Formats: sequence, structure tokens, C-alpha cells
Amino acid sequence: MSVTPLSHYFDHNATSPLRESGRLALAGGLDESWCNPSSPHSEGVRCHALLEDARERFAAIFGGAAERLSFTSGATEGNNAVMAFFHAKTDSRGKAAVSAVEHPSVLESAKTRFGQNLEQLAVDENGVLCLDALSSFLSEGKAILISVMAANNETGVLQPWSEAQALCREFGVPFHCDATQWLGRMPAEGLDACDLLTGSFHKLGGPKGIGFLRTSCEDSVRLLYGGHQEGGLRAGTENVPSILGSLASLEEAIREITDSSNRDLFEKRVAELIPGIQFLGAEANRLPLVSSFVLPKFDNLRWINRMDRLGFAVSTGSACATGRGGPSHVLAAMGHSPEEARRFLRVSGGWSNATDDWIALADAFGVAYEELDNDEGESQVISL
Repeated sequence: MSVTPLSHYFDHNATSPLRESGRLALAGGLDESWCNPSSPHSEGVRCHALLEDARERFAAIFGGAAERLSFTSGATEGNNAVMAFFHAKTDSRGKAAVSAVEHPSVLESAKTRFGQNLEQLAVDENGVLCLDALSSFLSEGKAILISVMAANNETGVLQPWSEAQALCREFGVPFHCDATQWLGRMPAEGLDACDLLTGSFHKLGGPKGIGFLRTSCEDSVRLLYGGHQEGGLRAGTENVPSILGSLASLEEAIREITDSSNRDLFEKRVAELIPGIQFLGAEANRLPLVSSFVLPKFDNLRWINRMDRLGFAVSTGSACATGRGGPSHVLAAMGHSPEEARRFLRVSGGWSNATDDWIALADAFGVAYEELDNDEGESQVISL
């Protein structure tokens, strides 16, 4: 079985290859910092010191007090905990709202917890939250929680989370932001204003299985019950090696934040090779290395298979929604039909892709288009 070269891997929004800095920090932690940081002996104390130093450095990036930052297994755990916490706090009159394009770990958790008391806030044709819809909902006076992601995982479209946070503060309503796709790709300034912030690190080149929840609310969100770890908010022995690997990867990613020139070059080139391709969110601000589009013909799985054979890994959208069946809820919220959704693809680059790799990706799409067109022509001749 062949392995896709990292230079041809364009599914960073699903997960990113482990950075060398992260690998070294993770390996060093596994070798030297594997001890339980709650143990009272010298090795335990040393690991605890490393854990708390990492917490301080993460807090310096995200803002807020270090003691209000808890390490989790990923953004999904943090998002579920936020929804469970606010659902438990409210009565039957309280309502929550999320954008209609949230990640499944927010949207499905919110639906399960709040049911009829959940509002899905509309987005425009570019997939950007309509702030008027949020303002109208807040004006009803029943809101107990608003959740708006920082950047969409399927389209790369940036959400007006800062403006949404300001509106929530005006109405005295807690604001939650899932910043998973934003971290390490966009500047972190301003995230400290979010009342609740969640994220994970494997999208930016860190290890899997590590994330965080940072709160500035009056009440603390309890994640797991049991021991006294994480200030009593999340029981379980902390994974110090992976936390160290995540920190190293995040700090490197922040130093390497780039512009959209490679993505723009790809889109210009592929548009010349595939007439009729439609780029989603093209009129909105997007993550610099994410391009999502509806192709003029052929089912997206046929495109995936053909690109695989050409040595490139691309995606049909959210990996967390794959296998669910039915069209993407993100595309539906943007007004796209189920038929269009079947021709939707996403390419998401990252640290492993240079300019030449983006050019090669566009050329591979051109080759795939020709091959699929030829296959269709041959099948029509045979059917005659």
C-alpha cells in the first residue's frame, strides 16, 4: 500500500501531519516526563512543574488566567462539556443559539441538550454568520449561551466571532467560540475576550488527543468527575508528553502564519483547467490555505479516488461528518442543493505544502478532469 507524500497531503483541516518540533517535544516527554504529575515524589513534582509551565504559556497565547485553562482530549470534549454545563444551568425558558454552520461536536451536542430551545442562526451565501440574526435573537431576552466558531472546517470561511462576542457582552450573555481551525493559522489576538474558548492541536501539526477549554465565566465548567486533577475540573492523569508536543507545535505554527498567495495561485490555475468550477466563500475572508469548491460535473467520490490514484489526498469536507449520510449541513445552510453537495470538494494545506505542491495539485485536478471526461465518453460509446 502506497503512502501519500506529505507534500501531496491536502487535508490539514481534518488532521495535520505531526510537526518535527512537536514530535521531538512529544518524544522527549515520553522519555523523561512520563511520570504522574500528581505524584508527591521529586519526579512527579518535576512533571507537575512542566505541566504548569505549559499551561502558563498556553494562557499567554489564548489570554485569560492560566488556572481557568483545562486540558481535554480535544475540542469535541470541551464543546460537549460547554453545552452540558449551560443546559444544566437553565430552566425550560432559557434558549441557546449556534451558527448553522458549526462543527458537529457543537451542533449535535447543542441539539441533543437543548432540543426545541436551540436556535440555529442563519448565514449568508458565503457561509458567514448574519449578525442581524444574532442581534434579533439576543433581543428576545431568553438567551443563555451563544456559540459561534472562529473558522469553518468545511469552507475555511472566517466567522465574525469578535463582533458576535461584543454583541453578547452588550446583552450580558456568555459567548463560546470553537477556535480549532483558527489556531496556528490566524493571529490569536482577541481570543481572550471569549467567555469560553475550546480547541485542539492536531489540525496545526500537534499530537492527537489533546485539546483545551478556557473559561472566564463566573462559574467553572466541570468536565469529568473523579480525582482532583486540573483544579478539580477534569479528573484523570494529565498527558504531559502530548501537552508538551502540542505547545511546541502551536508555538511553531504561530511563527509560520502565512498569507493566501499559494491558495490564490491554486484557485487561479485550477479555474483555467476546469471551466465552471465554483469556489465557495470566495467573497468572504477565509483561512489562507483552504479552498472549497463545487465542481462542474462528476460525483466527489469519483474525484477523490482519481486524485488518490494521482497521489494527492483531498477531502469531501468535514471528516467528522463523513458516513453520516445526506448532504453537508454547512452547504445546505449556504443555499446549495444536495446535487451540488455531491460535487463538493475541499483542499486544505498546511506546513507540509510548498508553492510547487499547490501548483502540482492544480495540475493533478486538470489531469483528473480529463481522465473522468474520457471515462464518461467511453462509457457512452459502449452503451450505444
